[in-house]
Parts: sequence; structure tokens; C-alpha cells
Amino acid sequence: MDKYCIYGKKLFLFGLMTAAFVAVFAIFTVQASAQVYSGEPVDSVIQPSGDVTGVTDRKAIQKALNLGGNVTLSPGEYYLDYSVYIKYDGITLNAAGATVTQVQPGTGLLRTTPNGTGGYDLLKNVTVRGGTWIGNTETPSDRYGYSSFFFKHSSGITISGCTILNNYKGHLIEFAAVSDSVVENCTIGGTSVSTGGKEAIQLDTTYSSSTAPGGSPYDKTPCRNIKIVNNSITYSGVGIGSHSAVYGNYHDGIAITGNTFYTTGAGISVISVYNMTVSGNRFLNASTAIRFKSTGVIVGDSKSEYSSAVNLSVTGNVIDKATQNGIYIGGSSKRTIKGVTVSGNRVNASGQSAILTDWCSESTVSKNKLYQISGKQNNGVYLRNSSNANTVSGNTIKTATGNGIWIAKSYGNTVSKNKVSAVQRNGVYLEKCGKNTVVKSNTVSGTGRSGVAVERTDNVQITGNKITNAGKKKYGIYVMGSVKPSIKNNKIVGTCLKPIFLTASVKKANIGTMDKTTLTGGAKAGIDLRTGRCDNGVTSVTFQANGKNYKTRLTTKRTKQSDKTTVTTKRYTTRSKIKLKKGKTVTVVVKDKGANKYYKSYTVK
Repeated sequence: MDKYCIYGKKLFLFGLMTAAFVAVFAIFTVQASAQVYSGEPVDSVIQPSGDVTGVTDRKAIQKALNLGGNVTLSPGEYYLDYSVYIKYDGITLNAAGATVTQVQPGTGLLRTTPNGTGGYDLLKNVTVRGGTWIGNTETPSDRYGYSSFFFKHSSGITISGCTILNNYKGHLIEFAAVSDSVVENCTIGGTSVSTGGKEAIQLDTTYSSSTAPGGSPYDKTPCRNIKIVNNSITYSGVGIGSHSAVYGNYHDGIAITGNTFYTTGAGISVISVYNMTVSGNRFLNASTAIRFKSTGVIVGDSKSEYSSAVNLSVTGNVIDKATQNGIYIGGSSKRTIKGVTVSGNRVNASGQSAILTDWCSESTVSKNKLYQISGKQNNGVYLRNSSNANTVSGNTIKTATGNGIWIAKSYGNTVSKNKVSAVQRNGVYLEKCGKNTVVKSNTVSGTGRSGVAVERTDNVQITGNKITNAGKKKYGIYVMGSVKPSIKNNKIVGTCLKPIFLTASVKKANIGTMDKTTLTGGAKAGIDLRTGRCDNGVTSVTFQANGKNYKTRLTTKRTKQSDKTTVTTKRYTTRSKIKLKKGKTVTVVVKDKGANKYYKSYTVK
């Protein structure tokens, strides 16, 4: 064969091989000038163009995503002049080592297509892995708000190992009508830290353009089965949250675990979420670390569709230097919250209370360690406003400027087996608590005021408590204006002015029972009995001790209350000091107009 013919064939074969190599390489690499591919999904690798206007990189990334395959951004600097859209299911966008910066004001980085189907069917099984994603607003003067990553009507979304920064007036990640999705191992931060600032991670319901801009179709779909795990969230108005809900269509199945929050207006702040777990997170310098509310921007058609049983679990979190409340659970008079567990948390707060509830019932606050509750008159655990039938047990509360445990305007609560020490007010304080509150088996020491203080709380049971060194000018147990209290088997030790101070409505039906109480040390005058407005004809009160009768004198005082009512208090005190002897009994003898006598006894140890 002619050598030139052979050479021509070789050249032809080389040309075919070269063309094939170019074709194969084109499948795997899309430069800024690459063509748009169609057909079966094609995997792509993008190289940075160096074009700081953002046009070239944005077009290249968008073309690659439009091929429907996996896309890899090679390490380097990328710039976008507009958001890129993920249109197809099953795509993985790998950006490890890449930095993507948005250069155009008022627009995000990644998002689903603007229109499409509702529910959770617009986009499925998409992963964004790695990369540093930078928004374009960093200061309060920036005018635009947007979401850096925005996914709507989607399921199976995974955002993993990303660093997402700088979106002062918007959300860094927004899920609107998203289910079965995960945000994990990300570093997220850079929104407004003010208490009115935006959520770094926002969970939204597609109700309207005002509650979820860009979330159409607006079919009232909430978020469900979302896991937010092992992320670091910094410098944000709210770390993770929602600020609107639709009647009957509430977020459900939200798990927030193992995250770290630093300098956020609020760490977690959500409205009307069911079946939510908040566990193993750390919060530093948040205003309120964890805030759960049943009210806010609630929209929709039927208020009757609200269920109070939310099944919220807040466990094993560490909260340090919260400037307001450590944990706040807040319902309303029309939307009570039930089924909450707050357990095993460690909380330090300086603004209000370590744990505060409003209209929260049939819930448990247990085994928390609450310490260094500073600020002005702040409390360890504070239940108020019809927070009924709760259990507060096994908590350790140390060093608070207010009360260790304060329950106000609530009924049927049980306070048991708590350890309270070094609080500036009362160890346990009950105020206007209706009926059937139980305070039992608590250990209280070193209070500024009384160990247990009760005001206008009927049928209270104060049983088996040990109170040591209550306030020198206050009382071991203080009861005022309460019907039928039961005070049994308590041990009162130390320096309080009087171990038991009673200012009660004294009559057969009201005085209740007080026996087997042990008084040790510092019991200077035994028992001080005062009666309120409903003394029902008390004519005399006598203290019996050491084989002697100690007559009392009566003084009457009228006091205006904060609710503008006037309380008349009658005080019976002995004319001479009673010297209590060990092993002896102190008895209070109350006589009424019908010549009836009521005896209440205490053992002195």
C-alpha cells in the first residue's frame, strides 16, 4: 500500500480519536463558553472564569444545572449577577473548595424555579454540598432583603458542609413548603443581630406573597420532617425560626439537634410547630435561646383547627449568658400550649428567667440546672398566666436575683424534689394559684426571703420540705390569705425570723392542717398567726408551749393591693417571747365566737 495512503489513514484515525476525546471531555467539563446540552442527564465540571461581573459564571453554572446531572464547581472564585435555578430532581451540586459571591444587590444564590406545582412536588432529592456562599449585604444601610438559598414546594433537599454568609436583611436558608430535608454541618451567619432581625434558617408556609415571597403556588403547605443538625449559626437576628403559621396547617416533625448558636437575637424562635425536638444545642449570648409560641402572624380560615397538644421536647441544651430568657414557652388565653417537656438543660440567664411559661399546661420542667440568674429580680423557673397542671421536679437552681421557683395565677401544679439555694427572694413562691398546688420534698437553703411563700393560694399542700437558713428577717414557711392550707412534715432549720408565718382566713373550713413540723435553731418566736378578711369571728388566739399559755394581742392593718382592692390583715402575736425547748410542742389555739377551738401543733427539735 502506498505510504501516503497509510499516512492518510493514520491521520484520519487520529482525527477520529481526537474528536472522540473532545466529545467525552465536553461531557465532563463546561467552561464559560460551553454549549447547552440536552437529552439524558449529563454530569458537569465548572471552572471559574475570573469574570467579576458575575455574568459568565452564572451562565455556565446555569447551563450545567440545566443538563439535569451532577455539577461540580472546581476550587476557585466564582461570581454571580443573579440567582441560579435548580430545575431537575436528583441533582447534586458539589462546591467544596469553591467560593461563590453574589455581586448583584437584591438577589440570592440558589433557588428553585419561580413557578411550578404545589405541595412538595416541585423539586425532589437535591443535594448542595460544600462551598462558601457569600451574599452581597453586610451593613444596616444595605437596602435589599432576599434569601440566599431558597427552596419551595420541595422534598428530599440536603444542604451539607456549606458556609453561607452575609445577608443582612434576609434569610440565609429558607424552606417554604419543604419536607423530609436536612441542613447539616454548615456554618451560617451574617444577618441583623437585632431582636427584629431575620432568621438565618427560616421555615415558612406558602400562604401568600406577604408571608412567603416567591413561594407560589400559595396552597398553605407547611414544612414537615426537617432536620437541622450540627451547624454553627452566628451573628443573626434569629438563628432558626418561623414567624407565621396557617390555621390547621402547622409545621410538623422539626428536629434541631447538636447546633451551636453564637450572638443571635434569639437562638430558636418558632410559632405553632408540632412534634418538635430541640436537643443537644449550645447557645452563647442569645437574647432568648429557645422561644416557642402559639401566637404570632396566624392566618387562615378556621381558628377551631388549632390543637394545644404540641409535643415539644427541649432537652440537653446548654444556654450561657442569655440576655432575656433562657427558654420561653408562650401560649395565649385562646391558644394554650400542652405537652411540653423541658428537661436536662443547663441555663444561665441575665435578663428575665431561666425558664418562663405563659398559658402552658400539662407539661414537665425537670432535671434542669439553672444558675447565675442575674439582672433585676430574675427567677429560675417562672410559670404564670394559667400555666396549669404542670410538674416542676428535680431541678437544681442556684444563685438567682429573684425567686427560685415562682408560680403565678395558675393551678394544680406540683413542685417537688427541687434543690434551691442562694436566691435573693423566696425559694418557692406561689401567688394567686387557685386550688390544689403541691409543694413537697424540696430542699431550700440560703434564701433572702422565705423558704416557701404562699399568697392567696387555696388548698395548697406544703409537705416534707427541708428549709435551711431562710432570710433572717423572713420565714421558713409564709402563708397569707390562703384557704385550707396543709403544712406537714417539714423541717425548718437556721436563722429565719420565724419558722412559720401564717396570715390565713381562720375558720374550721379554712385553717387546714399543720402538724409534725420540725423547728430547729433560730426559731425565735415560734409561730406568727395573722388572719385576713375572712376570719369568721375569731375572738382569741393562744400559743401553748413549755406548759404555759401565751396570750396574744391583735393588730389590724389595711393595705391597698396592686389590683386596687384593700386587704384587711389581723395579726396575733404573743406579748412575750416564747423560748422553744427541744422535744416540746408548740400549739396554736384558735377560738371563735361559737366557742369552738382549733388546735395546730408543731414539734420543736
